[in-house]
Amino acid sequence: MPGRKPKPTALKQLAGNPGKRALNKREPKPPRGPLDPAPHLSAAAAAKWRELAKTFDQLGLLTTIDRMAFEAYCEAWARWCAAKRVVAKKGLTYETGNGLIRKRPEVQIAAECERLMRQYAAEFGATPSSRSRVQQGAADQPMLPGIPAPDQPAASPVPNLATFSDADFNLA
Repeated sequence: MPGRKPKPTALKQLAGNPGKRALNKREPKPPRGPLDPAPHLSAAAAAKWRELAKTFDQLGLLTTIDRMAFEAYCEAWARWCAAKRVVAKKGLTYETGNGLIRKRPEVQIAAECERLMRQYAAEFGATPSSRSRVQQGAADQPMLPGIPAPDQPAASPVPNLATFSDADFNLA
């Protein structure tokens, strides 16, 4: 199907329906999903899940059928962190047996994980551009991920990789 992907109704409603087109009244409304991370997630992915799941659930963006996409986002984040740890320890390149300098595979892994995270985050309305189209509604409406409440300091956007061990990424 060519053309732009349809935006979920929940995101349209959060944005105030800027196109003023009729909302899809027949869009499936799957039940809310459990907020606990799945047992098969790595420790780092489960930590990311716990960090974001409540906010996404409050926004109506984490249902039983959204769970797989959210798990994939969390695992991509965990793999990105693991690759960044290896690059931080061993550098961007390595020398082959015959003296050639090559890019470390973890550099490509990190880049691929960043691409996947951007795609999944856009699906959930969690990128700066997708978030810019969402308007804050009533005072009791939850804030979007990454946007601090007016009375709270901004959180650091850079993950503290030192809080995880190699075992958290199954590197040991």
